[in-house]
Amino acid sequence: MKNLKLWMEAIAEELEKVHVSGREDIATMNKVFNTLKKLEEELEQIKAEMAQDSVQNDYQRLQELCALIEEKQGLLDSALERWLTLSEEMGNN
Repeated sequence: MKNLKLWMEAIAEELEKVHVSGREDIATMNKVFNTLKKLEEELEQIKAEMAQDSVQNDYQRLQELCALIEEKQGLLDSALERWLTLSEEMGNN
């Protein structure tokens, strides 16, 4: 997760530097970036909850949290893929 945080910081820096062709591109990149940040924060919160002693002894809650992690990770992967696609498209313009 620490590597993802560093990667997100690098993206934020690059977003400030990148030349995009129009306002729609900027809005789209910002929306994807904000989604990435939100998902990362949600994953951190879920993992923090999982680490609590009260949750460690609650098998049902652990299962629910594992399912949430899987769902959020899938969304994060999709958002990262979208970010990379947009970056490549803008690099080719």
